Amino acid sequence: MIKTLISKINTSISGMRIMAGVAFLSIILTNVACSNSREKDTSIEDHYPVSYENELFSIRLPKGWIYSSQEWHGLEAFDNCIHIYDDDSPYWFYIVKDFYPYEGDLEIATEEAKLDRLISGDSVTLLREVKNRRIGGYPTNILYFANVVQDSILIQKQHVTYLEDSKILMLINLNYFMKDTEIAEKSGDSVLATLKIKKVNNPLLDSVILDRVVDSVYFSRKE
Repeated sequence: MIKTLISKINTSISGMRIMAGVAFLSIILTNVACSNSREKDTSIEDHYPVSYENELFSIRLPKGWIYSSQEWHGLEAFDNCIHIYDDDSPYWFYIVKDFYPYEGDLEIATEEAKLDRLISGDSVTLLREVKNRRIGGYPTNILYFANVVQDSILIQKQHVTYLEDSKILMLINLNYFMKDTEIAEKSGDSVLATLKIKKVNNPLLDSVILDRVVDSVYFSRKE
C-alpha cells in the first residue's frame, strides 16, 4: 500500500520534494495506525472496565464483576487460585496456578489434569477434548467436563496451560450450567480473550526456596 501511494507522487519533482512526500505519508500512516490501536484499547476498556492483575497474569472483566484472591499466595506457593464471578452471571471463572516441576510437556500435563479431575470424587464425565488452541499467549488444550449439581448439569471448560519455561501449570476454568451453554461460551470466551499470561521466573525452581516452602507446608500440616 505504501509503495502504491508513493508511486503516485510526481516523479518530475525534485528529490527533496520526494523525500518530503514520503515523510508526510509515513506520518499519516503512523497516525492512522496509532488511532486504530487507541480505538481498540478504548473499546476493550469500555466493555471490560474491571481489571485484575497479579504476578502471573492479568484479565479484564465486565462491570460489576468481582474477584476473590484470598487463596492466591504468590509464585512461591505451590497452589494458588482465583475466583472470578458476578452473582447475576450464568458463568464464572476459577483459575488455578500449580507448580509442575516434572519433565514433560503440555500433552503430559493435560493427561494428568484429566486424571486428577476424574478421580476427584465428583461424578465427573469427560465430554470432549480440543487440542492446539492458545490462551493468554500460550498453547492450551481444552477439556470439557460435566457433573450433576442439584439436578442440573454443570459444565467445566478447562484450559490446561503449561508454561514450560517456568514449570507452571495453569488450569483456567470457565464454569456454567448446560442450559446456559450458548451465552456462557460466547461471553466467557470473550472475557478470556483479554487474559494475558506473563513470562516469569519461577522462584520454586531455586532448590533453596523450594526446600524452605516444602518445610513450611510440612510443618503447617503437622500443626
